[in-house]
Amino acid sequence: MGFTNICLLNKKSMNIFITAPDTASYVLDNSLMRPVGYSLMLLLNPNVVVFIQAVMCAVIFKLIHSLTKSLWTVIILVLMGAYWIYVPYLLSDLPFAFFVIVSFYFLVQKKFWWHLVFIGMASLFKSTIAWYFIIEPLMIWFVFRDIKLAVLSFFLCFIVTSAMPLKNFIDHGIWTHSQILKLSINEYYFADADNKPLYMIYSLFSNAVSTHWNYFFSIFGYHKGVSRELWFNLINWAFAVIYSIIWIRFLIKSVMEKEYYKLIFVGYFMAPTIFCHSGGGRWRLPFEFLLL
Repeated sequence: MGFTNICLLNKKSMNIFITAPDTASYVLDNSLMRPVGYSLMLLLNPNVVVFIQAVMCAVIFKLIHSLTKSLWTVIILVLMGAYWIYVPYLLSDLPFAFFVIVSFYFLVQKKFWWHLVFIGMASLFKSTIAWYFIIEPLMIWFVFRDIKLAVLSFFLCFIVTSAMPLKNFIDHGIWTHSQILKLSINEYYFADADNKPLYMIYSLFSNAVSTHWNYFFSIFGYHKGVSRELWFNLINWAFAVIYSIIWIRFLIKSVMEKEYYKLIFVGYFMAPTIFCHSGGGRWRLPFEFLLL
């Protein structure tokens, strides 16, 4: 992924934000390409967007600390580059993570209606949430142990996450969250793979254990050159080993403590990665803190 480092300097201010080749596709138009959430944010000055994302990042770490009661969890996430590295990016990843994590926080706090509100907001930022209504009843059952609420949540979650499909149906006659989802899964990456089973394994592994520092290095080209390429790979492999250990610990702990809703939550966000490109850490953003 090619990133552009935009730095505008004058005597009164310094403005820094980072764009990717697909940043422009978030600009509001009448297409099916992107959910409208981040498009609306980009109507603001880029520096204001970065500021909002910085606030979102701060709230994420605050909620993670509240959920885990562990300062070490926050410190480890910071060292791994989770969340904060994406603050200057004009991409929807951090806002999406914000709304998903806030929704999870309200779920754990057993505030069902606020949980639904933020899941609905998340659906406006990434089409990844398209099938969340399928796992919502399971999440509600394991947290609330209320079968009626679990059944009701299926329909309510479908409703609050259907703003984009409804808009696209009205405008284009197609019930879809975004063409990006179809593009990623059916046409662009997985469909072009020569060895699909191997591609699925590689993509899942890469997204599960690669480091967020990939994106930081990409901004400044730190991985260019033989010596830098070596350090880049060493750091990536170090993080891969660490993440592998964290994943094993998470799986064992979740089963032993019967916290199955965490397995379902993480599994939902990991599942699409087997069809998509090995983009690395961004797919982990919503749930990474749970692994710790």
